[in-house]
Amino acid sequence: MAGLTLTDRHAWNMLLDNGLVLTLGREEPEAKVARFAHAWPRTLAAEAGRIRRVDLRYTNGFAVEWSSRAAVRGGGVIATGLNEG
Repeated sequence: MAGLTLTDRHAWNMLLDNGLVLTLGREEPEAKVARFAHAWPRTLAAEAGRIRRVDLRYTNGFAVEWSSRAAVRGGGVIATGLNEG
């Protein structure tokens, strides 16, 4: 981890060593980091260099903001649910 910030709205953001930003929000940041760590290897690790930010404020998943150099069909944010197997 490269940094951890608390916004004026009391929401946490975590900057990882690879430049990826995790938006954690205000509630249960530890649980959100654990959920991300569990999902990362099977959902996003192969695309690590194309990801700018992961928004973990959602209850059942997360949203991904792709870097500007990534070509993403239909927009720059994709949401995924984590309830599947």
